[in-house]
Amino acid sequence: MATTAQTISYKKLTAISPARKISMGIVEILIGLLIYFIFAATLTSEVQTVFVMTPGGIDVGQMADWVLPSRLTLTILAGVCVALGIYQLFKGFGEATNSIVGLCGLMFIFSFLIWQASGKSLNLAGMLSSAVLLAIPITLAAFSGILAERSGTINIAIEGMMLMASMVAALFGSLTQNALLGLLAGMLSSILLAAIHAVLSIKYKINQVVSGTVINIFSAGMTAFISQKFMQVNQSLN
Repeated sequence: MATTAQTISYKKLTAISPARKISMGIVEILIGLLIYFIFAATLTSEVQTVFVMTPGGIDVGQMADWVLPSRLTLTILAGVCVALGIYQLFKGFGEATNSIVGLCGLMFIFSFLIWQASGKSLNLAGMLSSAVLLAIPITLAAFSGILAERSGTINIAIEGMMLMASMVAALFGSLTQNALLGLLAGMLSSILLAAIHAVLSIKYKINQVVSGTVINIFSAGMTAFISQKFMQVNQSLN
């Protein structure tokens, strides 16, 4: 007797509570109203905002400036936020609810930049470049924290490890005149501190927060001492 296999397809349902749906829609509408009444309504129609799209100090590959009519752009951004909020109230974005709220938040920040630089110019490319540069250590520390938590370790010594690694990398890189060797030395110093943290926490059963604090204090003191006694005195070590 022949048998046939029946394929059953399941449709994924995403449930968003009515209260959350309404609250997110109200937030998006409020963001749009704030953009209009705080930013757009205070400007005249002839005011322009100029965003410089080339970071300072770059001569090759320069981009043209981005010129925006301030009030018109702010009004459009406000209208988009209000429209998204109305759609959220009556229809909803489902799984994309958080993303839409985040998008409205980004539009609010962009609106603030347009309003602040109205009638003037702002080096947007330079600002973004500086933001990314300053965010790199925080991002690396966040990844390190995630890996530590996944391994069952409370590692609050991340700051001390990064501080020690940067100092050792600068010192050995200057001594050897080799950036790669400096990078390797910095990594080894951080690995050494991680090993000390592991021994204190696992072998000697010391509270992980306490051992991490000890490493942070040690790194701060050691880097300050070496910097003042050697690196600041000898400019060749910087």
